[in-house]
Amino acid sequence: MRKKLIFDLDGTLVNSIPDIAEGMNIFLKRNGFPLIEETNVKLTIGKGARISLEKLLDMQKISVSTKQFDLLYQEYIAIYQKKNILKTHLWPNVKQTLSILQKNGYQMAICTNKPIIPTERILTKLKIKNFFQTIANPDTSGVTKPNPKIMYDCLEGLKASAQECIMIGDSETDVDAAKALNIPIILLSYGYALKPYETLNADKITDNFAKIPETLNALNQNSEK
Repeated sequence: MRKKLIFDLDGTLVNSIPDIAEGMNIFLKRNGFPLIEETNVKLTIGKGARISLEKLLDMQKISVSTKQFDLLYQEYIAIYQKKNILKTHLWPNVKQTLSILQKNGYQMAICTNKPIIPTERILTKLKIKNFFQTIANPDTSGVTKPNPKIMYDCLEGLKASAQECIMIGDSETDVDAAKALNIPIILLSYGYALKPYETLNADKITDNFAKIPETLNALNQNSEK
């Protein structure tokens, strides 16, 4: 019975795209660059802030030197860390379901590619931080998913082995991270994946966070056969 859960954050627990889009456009406007439509933001996120900025500049057809990029990256991060997170919100049924999982004896962690400052602010503002024993992120691990090190750091924080865990995410990156450690993964099909969910090799897919407990039960029963 796998009773340790590793959750992704953006796209899985929260919809953060409205605030990410606003932060991107503050950054772009300050530098005289063309703005991005919110509907295109999903195409830039998922593998950490540095790659997000690379994709953003490429999408907006902005070419810069390595030195310029490093300076822009520091500005990009600073804007998102300082801006208000008024538009980021929980997906439906998240808080209630986390409470059910906690009462059912599951221990939970977050493994995210979001920097620690906005991660902590979001979890605190949305009042779900208390559900999680540990948070693994690029600031603590020095790498981003799907690098196995960030997953191993998450396991260490949970005091768990891979054989005790199930991952819950929403994207290709989460699948790759879980599969690297042979951890089963459940995907939420409302998230930020760029490919059709049925092609991502997840163990289970659901379209409703409230279905996570029953999906976990089914996954655990299958693994015990």
